[in-house]
Amino acid sequence: MASIAFGSTMWGRSWLRVVEPISGTPHPQLPRARRMARDLEVSVGEAAGQISAKVEERGLTLPVEIAVPTWAEEAVETALELLRAHGGGVVGGELSRELFDDLVKREVSIAVPLDELECRCRCRSRATYCVHVLACIYAVVLAIDERPMFAYELRSPQQVGTSGPDAEWVRLDSLSSDGFYG
Repeated sequence: MASIAFGSTMWGRSWLRVVEPISGTPHPQLPRARRMARDLEVSVGEAAGQISAKVEERGLTLPVEIAVPTWAEEAVETALELLRAHGGGVVGGELSRELFDDLVKREVSIAVPLDELECRCRCRSRATYCVHVLACIYAVVLAIDERPMFAYELRSPQQVGTSGPDAEWVRLDSLSSDGFYG
């Protein structure tokens, strides 16, 4: 089984630092949470400011909800201005490294510190951040690595009006397979 890399993009890495800070003692449940997210036991919703998942463990399905603070109005305007300037999110939800760097320079945070997230899980754990919440955040990291625009949509209270797909792209279903290989 191939290993799944968490935080393979700078967008995902910013959220990975939420559960794996560079300094401090790591949470003892992180390996288990990674395994849960890796084994696709976690699915993530895409509403702005809301992460929802159903974590399956030992035959039980536990709903997990995480409320993510959206950007303040000034940060939304800055992020939207930079997004449009960089032409991001148009095709496949890709965002550039330059956009990430410009957001950081303008002090628009991509991720939210763990203690600022409102997490709800119905498990019996007494831990502040149970393994199910941690697995959900890891699933968010994977979703952001796959489609960086998700990081923007998660923090922005408004939908982005991006233009249609690139004019040079051709939809696969519009191609004829007759004579394609010969």
